[in-house]
Amino acid sequence: FEYHNFFDRRMYADKLVKKLGPVRKKSEPLTTRHEKLAAAMQRVFEESVAEILTKLHARTGLKQLVVSGGCFMNSVYNGRIE
Repeated sequence: FEYHNFFDRRMYADKLVKKLGPVRKKSEPLTTRHEKLAAAMQRVFEESVAEILTKLHARTGLKQLVVSGGCFMNSVYNGRIE
């Protein structure tokens, strides 16, 4: 990923395309490759946020949690936070 660049509206670098393969066009069907990539990204997201929340809990000892923002609109993960 790269920082936002007003001259290049993509939210990713060419290096990412080389690693993950070409970007799917809207007219193209979803394939098993796309599903596996989405599942892998979901897993990395969940593991990363879980580690952050676990460390936060260990540091504060608080039992209640309030979250907001784009990442916490991930309904699959919200169901697993508890």
